[in-house]
Amino acid sequence: MKNLKIIFLFLIAITYQVHCQNIKWTFKDLVISKDKEITEEITITGNVTIKAGATLTLKGRLLMSTGSKIIIEPGAQLIIDSGILTNACSGMWQGIEVWGTKDQPQSLVYQGMVRVQNGGTIENAVCGIRAVKM
Repeated sequence: MKNLKIIFLFLIAITYQVHCQNIKWTFKDLVISKDKEITEEITITGNVTIKAGATLTLKGRLLMSTGSKIIIEPGAQLIIDSGILTNACSGMWQGIEVWGTKDQPQSLVYQGMVRVQNGGTIENAVCGIRAVKM
């Protein structure tokens, strides 16, 4: 039985390594404090935080590690413009948290915003988009 477990773990390690070998750019935590456009493939092993007044436009692929999330602060925007937000390698990522103020108008001054357009995709997340920090 011990040999079977070792073989099984070895196969998992090989699958993980083969699937993840073409990673080009990796960031632990990414803080967006001014407008940024991502057109390439980037892997995130921590969280992405979009600060108030900044816009992140995704036209490439953002690969999120298990447990990672995107935080959109009030006054910040995420635009997924034909880009893909998905998991990196295996496991589900946590998804997008849109922060805002519950007793204020639905404007960018008080709320974060997500826009998905031109075939943009959010996939393999525990919860694609959720409103929190109200």
